[in-house]
Amino acid sequence: MNNGTGWSDTKIEDTRDIADLTSPNSFKFGVSGDTVYVGKPDGILLHSVDRGSNWKTVPLPISVDSFKQILITDEAVYIATDKGALHSNDGTKWNIINDFDGQQLIFDRFALDDTTLYAVCTSKNVQGGVYRLTSADSTWERITPEILDDATSITVSNGILYVGTENSGLQVIGLEDFPQ
Repeated sequence: MNNGTGWSDTKIEDTRDIADLTSPNSFKFGVSGDTVYVGKPDGILLHSVDRGSNWKTVPLPISVDSFKQILITDEAVYIATDKGALHSNDGTKWNIINDFDGQQLIFDRFALDDTTLYAVCTSKNVQGGVYRLTSADSTWERITPEILDDATSITVSNGILYVGTENSGLQVIGLEDFPQ
C-alpha cells in the first residue's frame, strides 16, 4: 500500500472484450477493516486480507455474469449477483441464499439496520419484494408486497424502509406492519 499521498494501483483490471465494455456492469466492492472483496464486471470475485495489496480468486457455487452489491457485516459477507445471492461466514464456504420454501433468491441490494439485514428483489423475479433475515433461524422472509420496478438502492431508518427504483422513483413503507 502506498503510504504517501498518492493513489495505489491494485492491479485489478476489467478484462472483458472491448465489445462488452459498453454494458453497465462495473466493479462492486465491500470493505471491512483490512478485508476487501471485489466483484469484477466479468463475474470474477476477488478477496484481499491486506487492504488490496494481494488478491486471490474466490470460487463461487454458481457462475455469475455480474455483481450488484457486496456487503460485509460483523457476521458474514453477502453478495447480490445477476444469478443469485450468496453469503459466507468465513469467506471460503459460500451458500446460495434461498427463501423459506427453499427457492433461490435473486437480490438486487442489501441494507443493514443495526443488526437486522434486509434485501430487495425486483418485480421481474417471482419473489419480488423486500426480505428480512430472521436471526432466530437464519431464514429470509418476504415482508413487503412486490416492488414495482428494478431496485437501485435500499435503506432503513427509524422504522421506515426506503427503496429507490429505476423508473418508479422512491418507494417507502413502514416496518410497523411487519413485526419481527
